[in-house]
Amino acid sequence: MFRIPLALTIVFFALSMVLGVMVSREESRLPLSAFWVSLLLFLLFSSLTLYSYAPLWIAIAPLIPAAMITLLFSVSRKNARNRSTEAEEDDEKS
Repeated sequence: MFRIPLALTIVFFALSMVLGVMVSREESRLPLSAFWVSLLLFLLFSSLTLYSYAPLWIAIAPLIPAAMITLLFSVSRKNARNRSTEAEEDDEKS
């Protein structure tokens, strides 16, 4: 039972590294959200792995950056949406 979160932690760690390199290229067709999702899953499964071996207050530690990343990603998407809407409104006024 404890090996599954550990194996998934390793898989999502490697996947997030590979996706990070692939998404950073200019000609990449992968969405940026693929990298963020794999990174968040890595943090989630690392928390589950820690919970298997340590108390809860230690296992919560990887979830704090996961919450911060989720918040930053959602705010940046909202701001990008607002900027595109404002640009469309400016084009219509011109």
